[in-house]
Amino acid sequence: MLYCKIIQSRKTTQKSATTWIWVFAAPDSYQGRKTDAIRNHPDLRVGSKITWHSGSKMSSPCGTFANSLCQVIFVRSLNILFRRMITIGYPFQKQDMATIMDVLSSDGTMVFPTETFYAIGCLATSSRAVEKIYSLKQREKDAPLLVLVDSWWMLEQYTDILSLPVREMLARHWPGALTAILKHQGNLADMLNQAGETLGFRMTSSAIARELVNLVNTPLVGTSANISNGESTSQIERAQSIFGDQVDLYIDGGDTPGGLPSTIVDLSGSGSFQIIRQGSMQISNGVMENLQ
Repeated sequence: MLYCKIIQSRKTTQKSATTWIWVFAAPDSYQGRKTDAIRNHPDLRVGSKITWHSGSKMSSPCGTFANSLCQVIFVRSLNILFRRMITIGYPFQKQDMATIMDVLSSDGTMVFPTETFYAIGCLATSSRAVEKIYSLKQREKDAPLLVLVDSWWMLEQYTDILSLPVREMLARHWPGALTAILKHQGNLADMLNQAGETLGFRMTSSAIARELVNLVNTPLVGTSANISNGESTSQIERAQSIFGDQVDLYIDGGDTPGGLPSTIVDLSGSGSFQIIRQGSMQISNGVMENLQ
């Protein structure tokens, strides 16, 4: 599988005809060769798609990279990856990890399994990627997205200091399917919650989701892989049928447990806590009252 990062682009106009010239960096297997240029190809325009088929050699636009399969996705700015829709199985191999890092670091989107259903997400620090999630889900911008972390250390980098009762309560239920609405420090993507100073955080118990967060060392958006208000899915095939190649990367971890979604509790108030949604992890009113 071939990855090329655009490192330079320019537009030229000759005889009233506009041509895009894309200069891209070769992948590791081509180190030492000169960076090539895609020139004067009539189909290589913003929004176009081009496929290089395995075993073929093309003199234009990409003759240097024979025997490859890749696709030019919607091109809007520099540092967008040339890639096709990718599905990766679990456990991850070394090359899989590199692929995941490449996709997410380039503002890409990903579908992956959690302890309840499949989620669609991205780096929680990337406003551009978060905007894509809202668009893919057809979700209103005033509906916040939840964030997955893999450790207390990571949580503390992005939330306000937790009171001892709140921390003890979360420690009894995390890792697990409990989403806690907490005040955040403002160092994640602004688009995650444009309406306020709180975000939903979950320390996931999914081995795959935790490994993904650990791999990128950054919180991940982890909202249901569906169209907003649609049915959640425990099968990757269903998520692929919904989003297709609009999502850059799919992590196939088999069927997820399904059932109920995560429980949501609001722990952001000072002395006023409430259960927003009872889900797969049952929380009693008594537990919440003990936090007052």
